Amino acid sequence: MQHDPLWLSFSDRLLSSSAPCFQIFFVFLPVRKPVRHHHLCTRVNKMGFSTSSTNIRLEGSTLVCNAKDTAGRDQETRLDLNRHIGNSDGWFTWEGQNFANSARNINLNPKGDGFWLEADLPKRDGGYRERQGIRLDERIENQNGSLVFRA
Repeated sequence: MQHDPLWLSFSDRLLSSSAPCFQIFFVFLPVRKPVRHHHLCTRVNKMGFSTSSTNIRLEGSTLVCNAKDTAGRDQETRLDLNRHIGNSDGWFTWEGQNFANSARNINLNPKGDGFWLEADLPKRDGGYRERQGIRLDERIENQNGSLVFRA
């Protein structure tokens, strides 16, 4: 017997075959999670830094910007990218450090999905790959007006 996926039924005979048949129907409806209304504090803490920051720039290997705190005020904040980004055989990597020690032509490039750190990175053999980039919003966020690296 095939049942509609929203309805289940079963029969239960009591005591003997002549007992009345009971049918019970269960209705399974999709459960919706409650909608949470986010205020500024939550948005600032959970999104990449660039959505709540202005005047975003590089000073050497340090990311500098004015980031909004939970009260909506701009706070100048800095994060040394050399402590969180490395160069692994010509590729940017989050699991490394000191990318700037070997990189050339380092710049910050705003794109539709956030800010990208771009550079020419040398390989182990001394040559260079094509220009490399890493999306900073992937691991850097604004927490109450401070730039924080998310491991």
